[in-house]
Amino acid sequence: VPMAVLGNVCPKLPFNRYTGLRLPWTVRDEQTWIVAHRILGWVSIPLALMLFLQVPTAMGLDAYVKYWFMGIVLLWIGIPGVISGVFYLKKFRGML
Repeated sequence: VPMAVLGNVCPKLPFNRYTGLRLPWTVRDEQTWIVAHRILGWVSIPLALMLFLQVPTAMGLDAYVKYWFMGIVLLWIGIPGVISGVFYLKKFRGML
């Protein structure tokens, strides 16, 4: 539930250096910040559902739940991080 709530709030955050997805490229450029937080909002609900639906089937499998949760959190941060990083590189460096 907190992941879904944060996913709903993140696209509404104003550009700043103190809250949200604070990656080097997101705090340098407002458009990159907006892209990252919109994507974060889009991926939050499906990932939160995946996490929520997995909990009843993983009862008693502590290690499995731990790795599943870590994977979901890495996807939650990684997907918007990579996409916004590519956006930033295309915008400012002409790479890719």
